[in-house]
Amino acid sequence: MRILMVAPEPVFTPRGTPFSVARTKALTELGHQVDLVTYPFGEDLRFSGLRVLRSAPVPGVHSVKVGPSLAKLPLDAALFWLAGRMLSSRSYDLLHTHEEAGFWGTFAAGVSGIPHLYDMHSSLPQQLENFRFGNVRPVVAAFETLERLTLRKSAGVIAICQDLYDRVRALAPEVPVALIENVLDPALIDPSSEEDIPSLGRNGRFTVLYAGTFEPYQGVDLMLEAVKRARESVPDLRFVLAGGNPQQIQQAKERTRALGIEASVEFRGPQRPRTISRWMREADVLLTARTSGTNTPLKIYSYLASGTPILATDIYSHRQVLNEEVAVLVEPDSEALADGLLRLWRDAEFRKRLSENAVAYFRAHYSYERYVEAVDRIVRQALEHAHRQERTGGRNW
Repeated sequence: MRILMVAPEPVFTPRGTPFSVARTKALTELGHQVDLVTYPFGEDLRFSGLRVLRSAPVPGVHSVKVGPSLAKLPLDAALFWLAGRMLSSRSYDLLHTHEEAGFWGTFAAGVSGIPHLYDMHSSLPQQLENFRFGNVRPVVAAFETLERLTLRKSAGVIAICQDLYDRVRALAPEVPVALIENVLDPALIDPSSEEDIPSLGRNGRFTVLYAGTFEPYQGVDLMLEAVKRARESVPDLRFVLAGGNPQQIQQAKERTRALGIEASVEFRGPQRPRTISRWMREADVLLTARTSGTNTPLKIYSYLASGTPILATDIYSHRQVLNEEVAVLVEPDSEALADGLLRLWRDAEFRKRLSENAVAYFRAHYSYERYVEAVDRIVRQALEHAHRQERTGGRNW
């Protein structure tokens, strides 16, 4: 089967949303041919059966930040123009879109008659609120309408967490939906060799690692404040942060200096997926202090698979996957995070038990084999749903 995938993302860069585009690996392993239309920057994914097509560059735009941004407007215009060209010049059996490309995909599927599979990484109206655009009510209302239309007109939907799955079920109960978490091992999509991967290095110190973006909802300030508190009892505490852009890192460094904990904190910047995977295995504790949102952070699955104890804030986005058997869950404040760190530092046997439970839990619920089976199932269900709609005339606009 020939699939046109449209992804308004910098594929591939090692952050949350682009990991969803790695579904191309599962699709090509299932025997499908995939043309991926994406932004003009990022590293190519190299799978047999995959062709990467990049939209025209936009002058002055060389990257795109996480979340909504004005830079996405010209990038998306160029992306959708290329996707439209591909759709009109080639014969495809399925249109597979990600994020806001689902809006374009709804229109394109209506015109072309090709079944549309929508990959829902987040609720875009909710994302506007998470990134502090929520006070622009007409914009949020417009996105709510577009999202509802996209879900109801799709032949199938992939949701990456339980909250999104429930949202699809509520807004489009007749449409097939699959809950498929982004659980790919970074090693499967990173071509770098093992010899090129630097070690985290511990030097006998109790090492805590955070890997992810530095967006406000990630709780970077909370983590730094918790390190200051915990360091009073753990003088050899070492906190390593992997991620962030230069401006965010500079701001976090200034906060670190203000707290007087420079000797305990290291900023390593963005890293390749294989490097992060190794560092997760080498750390003593993996930390995530997200303070808001309902989507499960993609790092949680890698955290579970790593075999390293997890300390997380006890909020809904974490609770969708984590529980007390596989992680230490605490209130989202610096004192509770510091107490959680101290609990893990004091009890090596407890750390070992958590780690073993987490790995077993990951293998039981989030294996790659289950992932491929789920991708195959939703593709089949989407095609069947589209054919039923054609027979009954349900796809007429």
